[in-house]
Amino acid sequence: MSNLPQIYVLKFDAKNCYDSIPVNEILNKIDDLFPDENQMFYTRYINIIDTNKIDGNNSNSLKKKLILLNKPNINSFDQNSENNINPSVKTSLIYDNAKTLTFNKERIKKIIEYQLFNSAIYKNNKTYIRKDGLFQGYPLSGALCDILYDSIELKFLKILSESDNNEEPLGKNNNCLIRIADDFLILSDNYHSVNKLKRLISRRIDKFNFTVNRLKTINNFSDKDGVCAMSSVNFCGYTIDLNDLSIIKSFESFNSYPFKNNINTFNKLCIGCFKIFKLRINSNYLNPNYNDFKHLKRNIINSTISIFKKFIKTFNNLILLDRFEVQNFRNLLVIPMREYVNSFYQKNYSSSLINDIFSSVILHSIKEFKKYGNKFQSIIICLERFI
Repeated sequence: MSNLPQIYVLKFDAKNCYDSIPVNEILNKIDDLFPDENQMFYTRYINIIDTNKIDGNNSNSLKKKLILLNKPNINSFDQNSENNINPSVKTSLIYDNAKTLTFNKERIKKIIEYQLFNSAIYKNNKTYIRKDGLFQGYPLSGALCDILYDSIELKFLKILSESDNNEEPLGKNNNCLIRIADDFLILSDNYHSVNKLKRLISRRIDKFNFTVNRLKTINNFSDKDGVCAMSSVNFCGYTIDLNDLSIIKSFESFNSYPFKNNINTFNKLCIGCFKIFKLRINSNYLNPNYNDFKHLKRNIINSTISIFKKFIKTFNNLILLDRFEVQNFRNLLVIPMREYVNSFYQKNYSSSLINDIFSSVILHSIKEFKKYGNKFQSIIICLERFI
């Protein structure tokens, strides 16, 4: 991730996203989206009895699968089933226990049109029906918005791939467009292409009724000379370093809420925290192939602190229901975390660097528990022994 070219950034979001959606344009996109076949068949099956399990625990062996078939025959079903099954679970049984639903294009369009034109809200003894736009929270609103915004993405990508005179492809330039809901981030190594897109979004795009929030629009270049003056950009809970494209996920963006009612013992709490730890370690922002060591270590620290925040909040709910044993905290959470870090990063880092990661995690965790005085003294002593 070194020796990168200059990265130009353009970040913006849509103004009044759902309210501004042109419903007639959505209907046009629906026409293009669905195939011309008169009927489509939607079936459901359940993948059961994973015979490759060695622990005898079948609690996770029931996995529902949903597939869309153009033809309702057993060959199509078998083919789609094979494509949806994990290659390591070829000996699983498949049980089709649900009715296959039949749809056609016209029926789907009628359902969409009904939600677009017949949905209403009732307030102060008055009923309101939209002339345009989508109601937020309605069943199809998110999907319909995505269908339209996919087309907007394609338009933006086309702009980015054109030369400044709009006649020839730019050649070997690199463009990255990321969209989460109505938030857009553009990264490009070509000033002219990204500046051209900036000029485009400075005005309303009539076809899509698309307007950006100008006060929230951010870029790191000027219209005149293209000089950059930004070392990083924040986007949806992530900080992207523009020097090497490393990523930091902020502590605030992690879920630190307490576990729900299914966690009713401290042992389950420790096991649940470790499961989340494993899940996060496998995320791309903790992958050595995508992040340098410094940023990766910061991400692991932020992730682990948020998990311990979750532990503390759930601890307060369990203290009257169960007895806390620090030895179980050590054996069910801390030791498995250390072992998993060692096994996960041993191909990429030396043992000293891995120890550096885990020691930093422990030190920051101790600071977090110390915020609560002597309440977690036994946990603090336990963690100090891992330094």
